[in-house]
Amino acid sequence: MGHDGVILATSDAGESWTLQRGWMGGQSPPDRQREPASIAPLMAVWFADARRGIAVGANGLYLETGDGGENWLVPRELPDNPDQLHLYAIASPDGERLLLAGESGILYRSPDRGRSWETLPPAEAGTLFGLVAEPASNRVLAFGLEGHVRVSADFGDSWRALDSPVEVVLAGGAYRGDGRVLVAGSVGTLLQVELRSGDISRLDTGTVTGSFAHAAAAAD
Repeated sequence: MGHDGVILATSDAGESWTLQRGWMGGQSPPDRQREPASIAPLMAVWFADARRGIAVGANGLYLETGDGGENWLVPRELPDNPDQLHLYAIASPDGERLLLAGESGILYRSPDRGRSWETLPPAEAGTLFGLVAEPASNRVLAFGLEGHVRVSADFGDSWRALDSPVEVVLAGGAYRGDGRVLVAGSVGTLLQVELRSGDISRLDTGTVTGSFAHAAAAAD
């Protein structure tokens, strides 16, 4: 997923990919005036199972699929977003409950795989680019601009600011296991966060100075 509303899918572990939605080079571009949502950038995607999924992105764009991405339903509007703030991250600890975060700290919670949403007080005044939920837990990590990191022990009801060692954009993360989260950001930044203690350590990336957009944890 990405710019121009693109969503790609694979059924062979990444050996090949097919375009499910959006526009790529070599195709006739969509009418940007009549169908702006069709090419708005998508920032995050989450699937409950092989068929039911959600994708979110720029200008409050929120899409749903019930057939594995073959069709994405007409954009749905979330409550309390009159300025169409961007949506950047979505996370779930158990495949049922969801948190959704974005621009200006906007934050939503769903108890039922996105069928209904409630607006939560912002976890952070600035933009949040990432959410990582600890499996089978109420602990969630949120991070974004200026190295800000927040942790919740009650699935978004309250948040605690952590002492971050950086002031850069933190863009993506992944759960490593044993209560640890890997967070990646600009200027070669890679952090490890202990969810229970709130301790943050900076990992050595050598001479890397480029920006990391996301992180993934390999299976043991």
